[in-house]
Amino acid sequence: MIARPMREHLGAEKEALIDYWPTAAIGLVRNAGERWLGSPASPAKPDQETMAARITDWLCVGIAPELKINSPEYQQ
Repeated sequence: MIARPMREHLGAEKEALIDYWPTAAIGLVRNAGERWLGSPASPAKPDQETMAARITDWLCVGIAPELKINSPEYQQ
């Protein structure tokens, strides 16, 4: 499901990196979820729907996409 788009995005020269993505993605989701579950209730703690959407954004777009768009590497 994600391998083909990742191959197209990364290009042939970064093909080896694709194998790391699933493990990294699982780690991100698990660790963020566990931290969210373990956080005490507070006005700053996002609700479940907001947290799920944020984790999805991190997986699909990155943690700070606005920084990537302006970087020279992204524009190449």
